[in-house]
Amino acid sequence: MKLVISVISNQDIERVLSAISSEGFYATKISTVGQFLTGGHTVIFCGTDDEKVPQLFNVIKNNV
Repeated sequence: MKLVISVISNQDIERVLSAISSEGFYATKISTVGQFLTGGHTVIFCGTDDEKVPQLFNVIKNNV
């Protein structure tokens, strides 16, 4: 089991979450604030089996 932590722009977050859920993954969304992440970003946490991590990365990369 792996935990994938991704920082996603707020303009892409709904598309990414929709794609993740349609592929059968579950995610927790946490809004972030700070000087490093100016411009509006959201952190998502996804727990998945080891062999599904590359599939999850592809889903995220294809939707940002």
